[in-house]
Amino acid sequence: MADDDDGEPIEGLSFWEPGGYKKTTKRITDGNQLCTEIVDMVQERCEIEAAYASKLKSWSKRWIAQIDKGPEYGSMESAWKAVLTAADREADVHLRVKENLVSTIQNEMRRWQKENFHKGMMALHLKEKKEMDEEFRKAQKPWKKRFLAVEKSKKEYHDLCQKEQSVVQRSKMYQNDTGISEDQKAKTLDEIAKLNTQRQSARGNYEDALRDLNSYNARYMEDMKEVYARCQEMEHKRLDFFKDRLKAMHQNLDLSNDVVVKQIAADFLNTVEQANAKSDLKYWDAQRSH
Repeated sequence: MADDDDGEPIEGLSFWEPGGYKKTTKRITDGNQLCTEIVDMVQERCEIEAAYASKLKSWSKRWIAQIDKGPEYGSMESAWKAVLTAADREADVHLRVKENLVSTIQNEMRRWQKENFHKGMMALHLKEKKEMDEEFRKAQKPWKKRFLAVEKSKKEYHDLCQKEQSVVQRSKMYQNDTGISEDQKAKTLDEIAKLNTQRQSARGNYEDALRDLNSYNARYMEDMKEVYARCQEMEHKRLDFFKDRLKAMHQNLDLSNDVVVKQIAADFLNTVEQANAKSDLKYWDAQRSH
């Protein structure tokens, strides 16, 4: 049987067994780690947004210079540049997305993590997890004492059953063995009688311990459920906060209804629509040498 002082939860161990609550309190450590992982995940997305913005600006700058030196002219030149102007403006949007991710997700997550998870003096354990472990141990201690008493008396009873059965079998063999003295046979029968008395006594102890355990089970379950409910409340709080921040992340990344993005797209299209072949040809004709 696992000891509840073990640092890590054991797979397959019932919640009600000694140390079985460890999987429940581990969620506190996991919750703290998940805060850090979301911050790291968002950091990578911020780097992607920044890198994309940088590439858009570099691309826009390089091609505007190329067009300025190239043969394109008139309204079509403006249409070409509209692609690049839009890209430069879109880069600013993605930089804004990055800054919003930092302020509304990363900073908020770090703030919430700091408020809800506190390291102990040695920085090895979370204060919240340690407190819940202690509460579970406190609730489990009286029951565990009774449980171990049952386990001990059960083992003693079963050991005596096996020992008595072994001596009984030996005695049966002795009955037909002329090489065994009567004195030895008598001693074996005495041993059986003694073991029988011990076995019955052990059975009584086992049954008493079992009754004592069963009579305490209701109180035990009530105390454990009370601590468990507090752990559930903590986890509920975390899950709600995570959902709220992930929704905020969606709002930051969803540019489908962004006013600035819509304006960029509208200006882009408007400039392209203004490209006029007849006008450009007339311009060219006016500029050429006769």
